[in-house]
Amino acid sequence: MCRNEDGAMKMQFKRLLLLFEDVLKESEDYHIVKFPELGYVSILGEYLPGKDSETVISRLSFHQYFTYPLEMAGSLMENFRWQWYMKNNPPICTDDYRSILEMDAGLSEEEYPGYFQALRYYTLEVRKIIGETCNS
Repeated sequence: MCRNEDGAMKMQFKRLLLLFEDVLKESEDYHIVKFPELGYVSILGEYLPGKDSETVISRLSFHQYFTYPLEMAGSLMENFRWQWYMKNNPPICTDDYRSILEMDAGLSEEEYPGYFQALRYYTLEVRKIIGETCNS
């Protein structure tokens, strides 16, 4: 694992959120929030405007605390993949797969060039962000 200055990591977190800003806006049930003095956390659950706070809280769950930007990047990439699958394929039973990456292996680049181009774009941009202070 790479160690770097706290300020550099904070900037990496912010740049990752900026990179995936549009993806996060489209996500109905995956959110990343920053808690003061704690850091970034992914939350699963649908936002329910107009509902009382007790109802909203009961439908949300803390999914993952991000210690490092690389952890956040992996989670953001997974969210991007899931959003694509939910829009472009029949509903998926989560018990029928072991990982989203295995599902990617079942697709051909010839059939879905835009998807694979987007994956390459995000992977390259993540490497640029993470690689600025970590050469692993």
